Amino acid sequence: MSIPIQPVEKPARLSESEVAADYIRAKIFSGEYHENMKLSERKLQQELGCGLNAIRQALTQLQVENLLTVEPQAGHFVRGVSGEESREILGARFALDTFLAWHLAQKKELSLQEAIECNQRLWRIAESGVCDEVTKQRFIADDIEFHCALARAAKFPLIADWIRGLENRIRLVAMPELTVDQFRDVAREHQQILEAIRPAEGTTDQEKVRSAIRHHLANTSLRW
Repeated sequence: MSIPIQPVEKPARLSESEVAADYIRAKIFSGEYHENMKLSERKLQQELGCGLNAIRQALTQLQVENLLTVEPQAGHFVRGVSGEESREILGARFALDTFLAWHLAQKKELSLQEAIECNQRLWRIAESGVCDEVTKQRFIADDIEFHCALARAAKFPLIADWIRGLENRIRLVAMPELTVDQFRDVAREHQQILEAIRPAEGTTDQEKVRSAIRHHLANTSLRW
């Protein structure tokens, strides 16, 4: 009996505007497009070889993502992250993560597998010894996903969505400063959080969970 062969699905091809958005986004995250830098539609069109409408759609998308600002009659400019905004993000994360820690410590039935897998990926990146722009982006994505996984484990998907919404702002602050040693520090601090939530022996100590998260966020403020 012959076995039917399933057709292989081809990956969806990115549109011109998506390619342009990815290109500009990468330049912003790497710092090549710096804060307050004006972006030229014509120059981007020449660099990417795509239509002007695609460039404008990409710029509009990046404005929605809070990576660009637009000034009437002036154009699009790269948006930075102020010290005040960084402190606000850290303060909000501290409040939410402390709230999540309390709920995680309360739950008797809890699956941390998703968070564990995220941190395993972070360890692999740290142990690779590579710290280029692509690796930094992968690391930040998994770092953010770790905290989203904790929120989902605590049954707070809206908090996970809020953390995800900060991803671009966190990338702008964190990417230029990241080093291999910091990769290891973050993965180690995540491991301490996981071990505090689910200790190998005994019951969960709420104060240890809060302390592990406070330690991680305090170090995050220094890394930023």
